[in-house]
Amino acid sequence: METQAQEQTPQLTITEALAEVSLVQKKIVKKRTTVNGTLTVYEHQDDPYQKDGGIEKAIAAEVQSINDLEKRLLNIRTGIAKANMETKITIGKTTRTIFDWLTWRREVAEKHKEFSQGIYSQTKRAIDQNAQRPAVFKDTNDEQQLAKVKAVLPYTDYLKDAEDVEDTLEKLDGLLSLKNATTTITLN
Repeated sequence: METQAQEQTPQLTITEALAEVSLVQKKIVKKRTTVNGTLTVYEHQDDPYQKDGGIEKAIAAEVQSINDLEKRLLNIRTGIAKANMETKITIGKTTRTIFDWLTWRREVAEKHKEFSQGIYSQTKRAIDQNAQRPAVFKDTNDEQQLAKVKAVLPYTDYLKDAEDVEDTLEKLDGLLSLKNATTTITLN
């Protein structure tokens, strides 16, 4: 009995679902355009929908079709969201759900990479500038000394960190494509 129910429940891969989302959105736009273009008609003109039961019936059917498509869109998006919350991906030593990886990519990765690159480049620039044009200061004995620049953070680690973020982003794109092609969602 369960096998029969599972066979009747529609399943799509995330890739197929995303393609359907795009198609459904296009259909909704087209149907809305049709409805908006026929909100009023001149009574003296022939009804172009007469063979379909009249313009009122045809446009009401279009509106119902839009409502059905919107429900389908929500159903697909809910299925994708559930799969993204449950399916995990591991890159290096880090395991996250697809949802978390997508959030990391969208809201964290670039800013984190820029921050790490900034730490490296600002620190290196200050060290290089001091090496090229050393600053001097007078010590407590009123003698001139060369000022030495000291890095507060292990700045070369931050260059590696920025490179690691870029590497993770590249790996993530490939793994997301693979997971989207192999992870199925169940539609209600």
